[in-house]
Amino acid sequence: VREDVNQLTDELLGHTDVFLWVLDVNRGITKADEETLHKIKSYGRPILACLNKIDLPRNEADKIKLIENIHNKLDTNDVSEFIETAFDPDPRLIPKKIGCHDVYLWVSLELAEQGKDASILPKFKGE
Repeated sequence: VREDVNQLTDELLGHTDVFLWVLDVNRGITKADEETLHKIKSYGRPILACLNKIDLPRNEADKIKLIENIHNKLDTNDVSEFIETAFDPDPRLIPKKIGCHDVYLWVSLELAEQGKDASILPKFKGE
């Protein structure tokens, strides 16, 4: 990782209104994820944790266990909300997106609560 890229990233993070933190539900929380959360929570902005790849667990019991493991590893007070998601730009990989509209609504509402003009967001085109 180049130092100038890290510096630019840090500068841009300071101008962020909300954070969308995408986690691979199957992989669970890694040390890098913990470091990322520590960094972004220091900005005091709302954080949405997208529990991504939620379509991949074999069954409902496995899915529940994976989600519980994530919640157990995190201080959930650090995250504003959790939304189960599954999306990929290639429709052959996942034909039905999950949770994208919920993410869009969360961002819209958070921006509106901050007095920002949420109408500048592109129109949601459906899941």
